[in-house]
Amino acid sequence: MLLPNAMTTTTTTTTTDNVVVIKDNGSRDYLAAARTRANTCNGAVQVLVVVMTAFVLAGVVAGKILDRIPSDLQDRGEDLQATRMMREYRRMLKQVNPQTQAAFTNVYAGRHWGHDGGGSGAGSSLHFTGPLRALLKRLVESLGIKSLVDMPSGAATWQDVFLQDLFKTKLDFKYRGVEIVKSLVDAANARWIHEPRVFFTVGDMAEEPVLSGYDAIFSRDALQHNTYLDIIKTLRNWAHSDAIINPLC
Repeated sequence: MLLPNAMTTTTTTTTTDNVVVIKDNGSRDYLAAARTRANTCNGAVQVLVVVMTAFVLAGVVAGKILDRIPSDLQDRGEDLQATRMMREYRRMLKQVNPQTQAAFTNVYAGRHWGHDGGGSGAGSSLHFTGPLRALLKRLVESLGIKSLVDMPSGAATWQDVFLQDLFKTKLDFKYRGVEIVKSLVDAANARWIHEPRVFFTVGDMAEEPVLSGYDAIFSRDALQHNTYLDIIKTLRNWAHSDAIINPLC
């Protein structure tokens, strides 16, 4: 191996602490550089040891905290813990972010996504959602899904056709649409006013926990319209839900 700036005249080689030292007639000593690299490695190892120790200590502390929980509560299993976490999570969340609600209300009022799909855009038109409706119906039937929460439901134009078709074979199916634009919710409930199995409610999927008691969560073409923070909050809501089938599965 050629060393940088090494003179090619007379050289001598010695060995010190497993480090090969090459000196040329200009007295270039590369031992210092080797020692510097060794010190750097030693420093990195020390940092790694400190980090690992911190993780171990954190685990010990967490174990001590869990040991303080009464045994009768521990015997109830993970269901109790999940219930307590859900209650606390619900308490921490707000209901609807007014800025988000105003933004999407303005989108629909101004038809910024076009007139197709009731203002939800061409991707929500009956023509475009034909394959989606067929696939979703097949999934509901094959997986035995009896209830579904759709968030956000948007103008729900294609959902109307989907539900009418599904109720021909799934009489016990229950649907809940969650949408942040109140005018869309009011219009959808007016269309289904005589059908107790279908109900729409105003909600913010980033700020509210998912309604309990539903087998599945359905969400389509929604996350990309939100901020990164709201996307993270939405995913957390889905993860904390009691739905068996959700977009995170």
